[in-house]
Amino acid sequence: MTFERLLPRVRAVPPITADLLVAAGVALFTASDAAVNDPEYRQADAFTWLLVAVSVLALVARRRRPVPAGRCTGTSGSC
Repeated sequence: MTFERLLPRVRAVPPITADLLVAAGVALFTASDAAVNDPEYRQADAFTWLLVAVSVLALVARRRRPVPAGRCTGTSGSC
């Protein structure tokens, strides 16, 4: 399938569905990274999981309030 044939299908996805797919993809990689427990490093605690949840929820709201969502995601990712 070429990019020209794929583009109308991608544009036909409802905005809330696109937001949920982006948030699910980020949550998959972020949560799997936080779940890995290496012996030499500090283990993920409740604060880590809270930051994961806050950043993923901010991604869901990114279309309605992009600036606060970007600040929230950036802040939680830098901690």
